Amino acid sequence: MLEKVKKYFIQIQKSDEKTRRHFIFVFSTISTLIVIIFWIMYLTTYTIAPVDNNNFSATSSLFQINASNTSTQNQTTSHFTFLKNFWETFKKGFYKISSDVKSGFLYLENKIKQGLEFFASIFTQKTNIQIKNEFPFQDYLKNYNKN
Repeated sequence: MLEKVKKYFIQIQKSDEKTRRHFIFVFSTISTLIVIIFWIMYLTTYTIAPVDNNNFSATSSLFQINASNTSTQNQTTSHFTFLKNFWETFKKGFYKISSDVKSGFLYLENKIKQGLEFFASIFTQKTNIQIKNEFPFQDYLKNYNKN
């Protein structure tokens, strides 16, 4: 089985550019979906629905799971709570990433403006060019003309 997989990957490596790009896209999509599935499984496993205060017994603690969560009504509430928590987390992450990207673009825009101002200052500077009629062998030519 492992040899078949190795031969398959070697065949992909030896194929043309279009086929390799196709497989890169397919395998990237599959791995992205696997990561998203594991992320959702993690969130469903470790996201605990809020427990009502009236269901606590004298021996209950914050880390115990309430047995009444097994009813269908509480499962629906738990599912709704998961979706609510999921979207709240997603929105917070999206806002954080978008604000970081925005600040990065503003920084880049500022640096581009500074660079353009620098180049503009170079090209708008007035320079005085003095042209002299002297060249390195002028003394030699003066003496040569005398002879």
